[in-house]
Formats: sequence, C-alpha cells, structure tokens
Amino acid sequence: MTNSAATLEHFERQKNILLTSYRRVGTPVYTPVNIAVEGEHAFVRTWNTAGKFKRIRHHPTVEIAPSTVFGQRTGPAIRARARVLEGAEAVHAGQALDRKYPLLQGVLVPMIHRLGHYRTIHIELTPLDDLVGRTVLITGATAGIGRTAVIQLAQRGAQIIIVGRSEDRGRQAVADISAQSHNDQVSFLQADMGHLESVRRLAQVVRQQYPQVDTLVNNVAGLSPTRQETVDGLEATLAVTHLGPFLLTRLLVPLLEEKPIGRVVNLMSGTYRFGSLDPLTLEPSGPYRGFDAYMSAKLALLLTSLELARRTQGSTLRVLLADPGGADTDTLTVSLQPGMLSARMRLMATFFSLLVRRPGNLERAARSSVEAVTSTDLMSGDYLKANTRPSQIARVAQDAAFAQRVWAASNRLVGLPDDLRVSETLFSTQE
Repeated sequence: MTNSAATLEHFERQKNILLTSYRRVGTPVYTPVNIAVEGEHAFVRTWNTAGKFKRIRHHPTVEIAPSTVFGQRTGPAIRARARVLEGAEAVHAGQALDRKYPLLQGVLVPMIHRLGHYRTIHIELTPLDDLVGRTVLITGATAGIGRTAVIQLAQRGAQIIIVGRSEDRGRQAVADISAQSHNDQVSFLQADMGHLESVRRLAQVVRQQYPQVDTLVNNVAGLSPTRQETVDGLEATLAVTHLGPFLLTRLLVPLLEEKPIGRVVNLMSGTYRFGSLDPLTLEPSGPYRGFDAYMSAKLALLLTSLELARRTQGSTLRVLLADPGGADTDTLTVSLQPGMLSARMRLMATFFSLLVRRPGNLERAARSSVEAVTSTDLMSGDYLKANTRPSQIARVAQDAAFAQRVWAASNRLVGLPDDLRVSETLFSTQE
C-alpha cells in the first residue's frame, strides 16, 4: 500500500468530510461534503458556480478532515492536492460517488444541479506526500502546535525527529503520530532545551546519527510565573525560548548548509512587538513578570534569526519565522496564572483564550510552520503569519545594529564564538 492510500484508508467508510479551501488572501473556508475513496485518490462533487470550485482553481492545496453532516470535525485533517476532472476521469469519479451514495449523490444532487442549470464538477483529492526524502528535527513537539505540525509533515512523507524532555511523553507522541500519519519514520530524542550541555549533546547526536537532517524547527518555548534560573545560571524563560534554540541552531548550521534545501524555522509570537530587552543580558528591565520575559525572549529569537539570515546570504540555507497566531496551548494557559500579566492584560488574555478554544484551531495555528518547512517560494528572513503569507516585521525588530548586539550577547551567553564555523570541541563542555 502506498503512503497516499494508507493516509486515505480511514476515510473509506467516512460519509462526510470537512473540506477546507482557501481564498486568494489565504483565509480558509470550510464546507462539509461527501467523499468516495479509491486507492490513492478520493473524489468529491460540486457545481460550476460553487465558491469552493472557484477557490480550488486558484489554490489547489486543500485540507480534508472527517466530520459530521453539519461540518463538525471528528478527526485530524490532512493536506491534499485538488484536481478538477474531465472526460472519462470525471465519469469514473461520478460513478464512485453514486455507488457510495445511491440516493443522495446518484439521484438528488444531479437533480438539483439540473434544476439550477448547474454544470456538475468532479474533483480528485490526492494526499500530499511531497516531503518524502526530507528529514525534519523539531523541538517541543509532543503536544500543541508542534505535535499538530508534525502530524501534517509526517502525512506528507517526511522523516520526523521529535525533541523533548520527557521520555514517556516522547514515546507516546511517536506512537500516536505514527498511527495518525501512517508514517513509521518518526523517532524521539531526549534533551532539555534549557540546559546548554544537553543541547550540545543533542547537536552531537544529530550530527552523528542523523546527518540527513535538512530542516530544524525550533518550536519549543518556556514560560514561568516566577523568576527561575537554570543550572547554567540563566533566566529560565530566556534559556528555553531563545538561548537553547539559538545554540542548537548555531551548532547545526554547518550541517544544514550542506543540504540543497536547508532550513531553520523558528516559531514566533506576535507579542515580540511588545518586548524590550537589555542588549547585554537579553532580559527586560524592571521587576520580573513572566509574560514580559517571554515577549523579550521571542524578540531576541527574532533578532538573531534575522541576523543569521543576513550572515548566510548566498548559501542554500533559509531562515524563516512562523507565527501561528492565537491557539489554545500550554503557553496560553500558563500566561493566565497570577504574576504573568497585569490585571488588564490578563482580562484581555482570558477573553482571547475563549476565542481560540474551538475545533480545528491547532490545525490553523500549525499552518505557518508547515508552510515554512514546505514552501519553495519563501526568502530567507521571511516572517509568516497564520495566513501563511510573508508579513512586515514590526519596527522594534528592524534595527540591524541592535540585532548584531543581541547576536553577540547570545553567543557570549551560550559560549560560542561570533564566527558561524563551529569547532568539534564546542559540542560538549564535559570530558
């Protein structure tokens, strides 16, 4: 059985699916439709003036998910390529739908189309497996947005290496993701991204055991309501959210630059625009407040990402920023705890959390990181929002001289030289 056929297998008995197509500006539109599956392909039917037909012609990449007849999702979504059928192929697709739904699709729908003087359109859906041969290393992917992105990437054929602190959660995530994606090339590496020595060991393992890695996704982030220090004497939120990913990226840049499609994707937050930091300590001034530390760490991550993009110009490496927008994640939950936000900001965050707690939100939030991994049209330094289109970076992150100072401070705090070339001796501080 091919990867595409395996992916569609659980849709065979499904009566309804939720089809997600996209407007020209990138916003999604959700439509419940009937589906018939044959091997590597699935078929749906519509009419020539339907909005989804027009959207698919302009944007053939869609998502499909099991759903109720009313469009309530009942399972994970997969990405697929839509193709409008003609001639014998359209007839074959129509017959497949008629056999599965003899009354609804065989009689009622064609009757409605004739009465409305519509032309019936048949569309073929093929799961995207365009990432076969790609190897993605992603941190913080045992839950939330990272896990959702991993499922989508694995469904498209990529080999996945998940990084996390908990062996138990990691093993469970591997089993679940492999089952949902029908991809057995999913593995786990244990590392604490807030512990610099652990990050160095991780980089060494990747270079020795997974030299085929071509994409690094820094999805991990930390958030603490009280100021805590790591074993390295670093503020914990800064260490997990910025310095750990920065060190891992620096150590793997030589490996990634060897690949024809080398990528670094750093997960961002639009809150960076409210961050402020001391260019020497990389911490915000004033008394500690958890979310202030988080916003400043994201700003530092953005600034060093842009500096890395500048320093690797002319190479095959692309450094990309992926902003998921709002999502119901652990970070949002922690941000509502006392000490994280001012009273006014916590009220706004509570209201915001109610808006994002709806079905399909994590899939929408994962779109920017998946697009950053897969798109061939992006330039190094592009910042993608949830609509997957490059967007303007806020003024606070446009100062190149300040970015260079943050780059230098980041190197000093993790014990690396300014030069991008990394000596083998820097992979471990322990004998």
